[in-house]
Amino acid sequence: MCRMPILMLKFLVISFLLLAGRGVQAEDPSDPAPVPPVATKAVKLIDRAIQFQGGHNFLKPGAVKNLTVRMNCHVWNYNTQPPERMSIEVSRFLQFGPKVLFRSEWKTAVDHIIRGFDGKRYWYMDNELNRFLLGDDFKTDRAEIDETIAETRYLLRLFFLANLKGDRVQFEVEREETIKVGRVDFPCDVIRRDNRKQDSTEPTLMLWLARDDGRLVKASALATRAGQKTLSFVFQYLAAPHDRIEGVLLPFRIEVYEQPFGAPKNRISLKATFLDEGGIEFNTELDPKIFRKPARSGN
Repeated sequence: MCRMPILMLKFLVISFLLLAGRGVQAEDPSDPAPVPPVATKAVKLIDRAIQFQGGHNFLKPGAVKNLTVRMNCHVWNYNTQPPERMSIEVSRFLQFGPKVLFRSEWKTAVDHIIRGFDGKRYWYMDNELNRFLLGDDFKTDRAEIDETIAETRYLLRLFFLANLKGDRVQFEVEREETIKVGRVDFPCDVIRRDNRKQDSTEPTLMLWLARDDGRLVKASALATRAGQKTLSFVFQYLAAPHDRIEGVLLPFRIEVYEQPFGAPKNRISLKATFLDEGGIEFNTELDPKIFRKPARSGN
């Protein structure tokens, strides 16, 4: 099977929920009503970012039925020396229920590759092959599609920052920093997120929220051991805050940087710009046929 660099949008799921107050309330009915816990500064900053981002009709679980993203990308491949930069057109379609359906399509100057999952079977098509990915020989290919599905889910969750809230996660305020995005400097509040679940394998996540309005400027998932990479995502928005989709402020460009554990500095791995028309869509009418393996012309 033709192997080309696959789009790396490694956005991580994060969740947060305010912990209940300490102790157990007495059963004496004369006791005053319990007082809700006071929100920490970190929680207030997260709530402010959610408020600014908008999209309150889509905060409840299951409110978003499907997601489409279309991007023009530059991808850097550091497996070659000097590193190779490729231009790729990427489209992804993900339906969440009643069963997961997925299609990923990307084009270069010489290749047109389509991968998909129809709810039961994985499939692949390029300029030479057109087949279902069955058996042990294609185990790795199926895993790559599953990874891409997960990446697309993560992308959706960062588009709706209410997903930052969940269970057994702790947020703390770190030292303020200024982040440069394009030609603009953004003074940012910095928040550290740690998952306190005993069996959690999620890395520490750092969030940079613009001090003037609370928008998400940058996010980093930190590597903790050899073989891992710290992944950082920088978000760029249109100048006018009213440029929203269904009331949601969404970026028009994302840059991804990687820093192998122990490396002295990071390096860019991807720059993705969403298309002006149809770059990000959700809850649209998706034709079920797009999730089926295409028939090859002439077969």
